[in-house]
Amino acid sequence: MVFERQPGSLGVGGPTVDTVLDAGAVRPGGTLSGRVELAGGTAGHDVEQVVLELVARVETAPGEPGAGE
Repeated sequence: MVFERQPGSLGVGGPTVDTVLDAGAVRPGGTLSGRVELAGGTAGHDVEQVVLELVARVETAPGEPGAGE
């Protein structure tokens, strides 16, 4: 019984989580939508929370204010 729980505590057979965004590019102030896909592993798990972090990359066209910064 204890051995069956051990692989899950090490991350083996655990659930997989993927974040899928619906849009490619979003302008500042726009809405970004998507979904979090959770696929179960080989054992039961309780999900207590889902935390997402957004990292943005800003691109400007040549000649626009802020270009090259």
